[in-house]
Amino acid sequence: MGKKIAAPFPPGEILRVELEARNWTQNDLAEIMGRPLRMVNQIITGKSGISPETATQLEGALNISAETWLNLQSIYQLSKVAENKTEDVKRRAKLYSLFPIKEMIKRGWIKTAENVDELEDLLKNFCCVDDLSKAKDFSFSAKQNISSYNSPVSPTNLAWLYKVRNLAKTQITTGKFTIHAAQSAIDKLSALLLSPEEIRHVPKILSDSGIRFVIVETLPNSKLDAVCFWLDDKTPVIGITTRYDRIDNFWFTLRHELEHVLRGDGKITPVIDENVGIDSDDLPEAEKIANSVAADFCVPQDKLEKYLLRVGPYAFAERKITAFAGVLNIHAGLVVGQLQHRTQKFHLMRKFLVPVRNFILNGSTYDGWGFVNEEI
Repeated sequence: MGKKIAAPFPPGEILRVELEARNWTQNDLAEIMGRPLRMVNQIITGKSGISPETATQLEGALNISAETWLNLQSIYQLSKVAENKTEDVKRRAKLYSLFPIKEMIKRGWIKTAENVDELEDLLKNFCCVDDLSKAKDFSFSAKQNISSYNSPVSPTNLAWLYKVRNLAKTQITTGKFTIHAAQSAIDKLSALLLSPEEIRHVPKILSDSGIRFVIVETLPNSKLDAVCFWLDDKTPVIGITTRYDRIDNFWFTLRHELEHVLRGDGKITPVIDENVGIDSDDLPEAEKIANSVAADFCVPQDKLEKYLLRVGPYAFAERKITAFAGVLNIHAGLVVGQLQHRTQKFHLMRKFLVPVRNFILNGSTYDGWGFVNEEI
């Protein structure tokens, strides 16, 4: 009689037990069945399964029905298939927890994978790592894990960050980075604040100062504005999203990140800025400094204070805003942006907050808005 099997053992294991119970060798069974010894050995070692013909011969030799042997083989095969499928599902779930796979495929950052092995290889190539458990390190020196104000980085932001790095690595700047070069670049940028069209000169000015500048559209459900990190001690990278396509937000964000560069922030751990410019007592000191400097770059804060005292409740009067901006030789949108931030009246004078993305993309290294920048 056949034995009741509590777990999906390989049929060869059952056959081995039956031979031991009869004190038979594998050679004995092979001679009884008139089959090669190699065939019996491969069944017992699990290298071969049991065919209907073999099952019939085993029934005659061992008095265990052919149906029992075939059932054992079927149960074992099904268990192996289920085990493999479950393992694939677990691996795929882990990969989807690390990165927004669907959005990365949609943006052309990775290809559609045929199986989980290929998907894993694609992600390793995207992150330039041999082990995806290292992906969150995002570091050439691996000195410290990536963090954003001591908070875990979301899969969405992590994917965006790697895309910025991949594009930055392909850039060749026209100048070498020094603090003096960066300060000189800021002086040149301050001369561009009057006209939105002048923003087209930003990429070259930054390149001449040795700063790699990349624009990558945000992925869905992200509040990411910018990042500052370094490829090495002499190669700073600024990545921005232009999430808010407005002249005031662009200049504030760029100057904010430039301050991080001047301070050497991001050399160990990338500085990831979400909702840049937000006021909070919990902000790290580096962020408070960068916010203050960026605000003063857009509109000198001492002059803004005098303006507010002088015009009082008429601060948002169009004629007064344009006159004040004219005196400072800056675009009125920069004044409006600072006034909105100070008063929290974000609905006023929005017509001055003109879009600038089309100007800055001209001549930049970028990805998004329907454009796919192929990885090298």
